Amino acid sequence: MGGSGNSNPPPLPDSSDLPDCSSPQVQLKVRSVQSSYDPGQRPEFVVTAVNSGASACKVNFGATAAVVSVIDSSGAHVWSSDNCPSNGNAYLLQVPANGSVSYTLQWNLRKSSPQCAELSGMGNAGPGTYEVKVSESGIGSSRGSFVLNQYGS
Repeated sequence: MGGSGNSNPPPLPDSSDLPDCSSPQVQLKVRSVQSSYDPGQRPEFVVTAVNSGASACKVNFGATAAVVSVIDSSGAHVWSSDNCPSNGNAYLLQVPANGSVSYTLQWNLRKSSPQCAELSGMGNAGPGTYEVKVSESGIGSSRGSFVLNQYGS
């Protein structure tokens, strides 16, 4: 997947009978842990599900469900968690009533393409301003931004 979790809460069993979260009760938010990263640093993103409802529900934070994407300043696709994920399993987390739960992932700076296609220009993302986006069917989407610095900046 090019991303990995960092001390995330343990997932619910796939057989959990907790209802699925949906909009407008639950909103997704995404943010970069830092506003900028020096060369060699791997950006970390925090995806948070915020529940404004009176009952708990579950969100699937799996790579192909809560899709995290990176887009460059020209709007071009750079990386997405659902491009050739190493683990496409569900990662169900409980979102408490009137509460929130967060999931952190790290991007390895490698560009990706759908169905693992090898395209020219693949490799690591270069310096610049990027947008990170999370989207999940039935819940919605959110965006944030971050910068990859050049050497010597």
